[in-house]
Amino acid sequence: MALSKKRISSLRYIDATDGAIDVTKSSYDRYIDEGCNDKHLAFLPDEEPTVFVLEPLTFQQRQRCNDLDGREQVLMLVRCGLRAVENFPIEDEAGATTGYIPAPSYKAASGYGKIVSQAWMNEADLPDDILSNIAALIWQLSQGSFPLSRPFGAQYGGGQLG
Repeated sequence: MALSKKRISSLRYIDATDGAIDVTKSSYDRYIDEGCNDKHLAFLPDEEPTVFVLEPLTFQQRQRCNDLDGREQVLMLVRCGLRAVENFPIEDEAGATTGYIPAPSYKAASGYGKIVSQAWMNEADLPDDILSNIAALIWQLSQGSFPLSRPFGAQYGGGQLG
């Protein structure tokens, strides 16, 4: 994915597995390559996609996620970077929509800012493939969020450390 080098404050993401996407009229690769530009997606009549609003991690959140592995890391990435979920249906055994996943609830995490609560994660019970896709996108979105104010290698002050 080629996101721009500028800091992105948030991103509206539609997962490739979303049943509302008309795959015959969409270019999902271009959608991703252009920073989730939905002009490359077409939707089936009378269908609305599920939208995940994501934002980059802070430096401290990235450091915490670096210390984790596997599913634990995926869940922490999603908890730190997910800001909203729009139109995610809850379906019964027959496939009928019975409601929608509620908006995420948050908790303050010492040193990490607000993150999605574990209770909401348990209640939402998002599918593993979607969690993995969201986590990968949050990680990539966060690559430019390190607190560097000058180009790498630029000397500070007189070039002396300390």
